[in-house]
Amino acid sequence: MAVSSRGKQAVLSTPIFHLVQPIDSEILEAIGAVTIAWGGIEVLVDQAIARNLRLRPKEQAAITTGITFKSRLDMLRDSVKAARMGEVRRTEINSIIADIGDVQGNRNFLSHALWIRDKGDHIFGYVGRRNATGYRQERWNAQDILVLAHKISDLETRLFWWVHLSARQLLRYLSSQKTR
Repeated sequence: MAVSSRGKQAVLSTPIFHLVQPIDSEILEAIGAVTIAWGGIEVLVDQAIARNLRLRPKEQAAITTGITFKSRLDMLRDSVKAARMGEVRRTEINSIIADIGDVQGNRNFLSHALWIRDKGDHIFGYVGRRNATGYRQERWNAQDILVLAHKISDLETRLFWWVHLSARQLLRYLSSQKTR
């Protein structure tokens, strides 16, 4: 877009180049599923911090606003060490935190990559890193992305129950999941 000398904007009628090609709706929906489930994880991590530190929502927001997700996950890990809770509850949240860490890299890649349609049903993603490790380049298809979305959604459910159930209710929930 160019700006004329009179301060009015002139809109280009055609793009200068077409780097990003249309991506199939099936793949876009799968990436959307990852993004939506991750949003739930982010909210619930904040709620878990508040629960552990016995904070009201405004106090929790004052502490966590503007902090990266990685830092908030570290804060949750530290708050687990400081909080009074039973061993079952502590073991479950530590497992959830570890599992979130395991999927975070792929979630970040899917959310921040430059996507180019590849041959067949795959897309090619490219992300430049902000550190010395260089670039990450991968091919994904909708099914692979949906597998990740389901893992994140399952984590979201586990974290929801951990935050909102009493110790007795959580124990009952965990026992029911082992029988599935």
